[in-house]
Amino acid sequence: MQGDSRCKQCKIVADRIFIRERARFDQAEIVARNISIKENVSLNGIYFAQDTIEINVNNIQEKKNVFILQGHKTSDVDYIGKLSIQKLKAKDAAVLFLGDNWDETLRGIPVEISENTDITGTLVANGIVDFRGKLKGSMTVSNLSFYEGETLWRGFMRGGQIKGDTSVHVMLPDNIFFGGEPSYE
Repeated sequence: MQGDSRCKQCKIVADRIFIRERARFDQAEIVARNISIKENVSLNGIYFAQDTIEINVNNIQEKKNVFILQGHKTSDVDYIGKLSIQKLKAKDAAVLFLGDNWDETLRGIPVEISENTDITGTLVANGIVDFRGKLKGSMTVSNLSFYEGETLWRGFMRGGQIKGDTSVHVMLPDNIFFGGEPSYE
C-alpha cells in the first residue's frame, strides 16, 4: 500500500505488507507475517504480525492503533520476532509483544523502541525491551535491557521516559486466537 492508497474498514491478510508514502488506513485489520510501516502514513486499526513489525512514521498518529507481534521459537537458542519502532508519535496506541515460547535464554532483544518515539497508551511485552522513547500511560514488560557494544545490560533502561498516567485507557483485545487464521476479540 503506497502513494495515496486508502483502506477503510478493510481486512488484509498477507505474508508481507508494506505501508508507506501517504497511505491512509481507517479502522483497518491487518494480519501478516511481516509488517513494515514507513513515511507519512495515517493509521487507525489493528496490526498483527507473526515475525516482524517495523515502524518509522513521520507524522503524528491521532487515532487508535494496536500493534501486536506474536514471535515464535525456531530452535533451542533462536527466536524470530522483532518489533522495532524507529519513529512514532501516537496519541492512542497499544504496543504488544506476545512472546510466544520466548524466554530469557534466547539471543537478542525482541522489542526496540527508539528515542524518536512518543506514545500515549500502553506497552505490554513478554520479553526484553530496549526502551529509549517516551511513554505516557502504562507499561508491563518482562525485562528492560539494552546492548552497549557486546555487553547486555539487563534490568536497565537507557534514556527512556515513562510517565504513569491512570487517565490513559487503551482497550486491549480480550483474546487472541492462534492456529488457523490469527485473529483477536
